[in-house]
Amino acid sequence: PYNPTVFLAPFWPTIYTHDPERISSPEEAESQENICREVYRGYGYRLITLPLADPEERADFVLKQTNLDLAVRGALRDIL
Repeated sequence: PYNPTVFLAPFWPTIYTHDPERISSPEEAESQENICREVYRGYGYRLITLPLADPEERADFVLKQTNLDLAVRGALRDIL
């Protein structure tokens, strides 16, 4: 079975930019986030929204939410 929790990276207007991977307008990107939220919730997933923060803070947030022990956190932090 799938894990019932999904981490969702929200639309972040301050850092959003067009590039080869992000071809949507800011309005489309925000709309796509809302659609993802609705679909995940519709399938019964529990959503946790990532904070608008730097990658290290986001990684710490995920690790805390998943209750990984300190040894694993340290190893993952070294990788990131």
